[in-house]
Amino acid sequence: MQIPDNTDSHSLEIQEAPLKKEFFLKRLITNSKTQSIIGALFILIIGLLGIALYVGASGKVPLFSFSKESNYQRPTEIMQSTKESALQRFLSARKDAASTKVSATPSPTIYPTKTPTITPSVQLKTPTPTKKIASTPTQTPQSTPTNTVTPSPTQIPTSTPIPYPPTFEILYPNEGQYIELTSSQTLCIVDYPTGNYTAGSLKRRNMNNGGWTEYATPDGTCFDPLEGQNTFSFQYKNSQGIESVVYTRSFSFHRL
Repeated sequence: MQIPDNTDSHSLEIQEAPLKKEFFLKRLITNSKTQSIIGALFILIIGLLGIALYVGASGKVPLFSFSKESNYQRPTEIMQSTKESALQRFLSARKDAASTKVSATPSPTIYPTKTPTITPSVQLKTPTPTKKIASTPTQTPQSTPTNTVTPSPTQIPTSTPIPYPPTFEILYPNEGQYIELTSSQTLCIVDYPTGNYTAGSLKRRNMNNGGWTEYATPDGTCFDPLEGQNTFSFQYKNSQGIESVVYTRSFSFHRL
């Protein structure tokens, strides 16, 4: 019986296989990229565990008791739902009985009316070709000279002056005055005009009720008075013939 020659080579191949695996694992572990990937995975797992623990501690999502609670809560949820359905059926039955007592006639069913949809009709207008109009030069109207009429000045009628009577004043003697004169002295009456209508005035007088004289040029009136009470009156007339009021004075006289 001959031993094949390739026994050594086969045994060598069997021995080299685990060596290659160990070399591959060592090379894989010692590789920098592999180490960084493993480190990232480790950090990610630790982060997920921390988040799960934080959520479980806050009470929002109980992670470890979720499956148990779900198993224990199913019967209670079923019982609660059956109770609620029974209560709803009881209440609906009472409501139906009350509605049948109140109204015997059934309420008419109201069917929704269909609103007609109006589709807007779009009419396409064909553009009409525009005609070019030749511009004609505009004629400016020539201004015709207008005859200006100058108004003639209106003549204001001259108003005739209103006639006013002349006004005078008797300065001496005063009313009720007592006068004493000697035999050589003469009594003269002093009067003068005071108004604006005294031009060309004339005067007449009445001494001690002896009668009126004619109108004459006014001058100083001197006379010999009576012993005791004396009275005289003057009246004036201007150039327009308007007479004044009658001026009268009374005085007492005594000659020494």
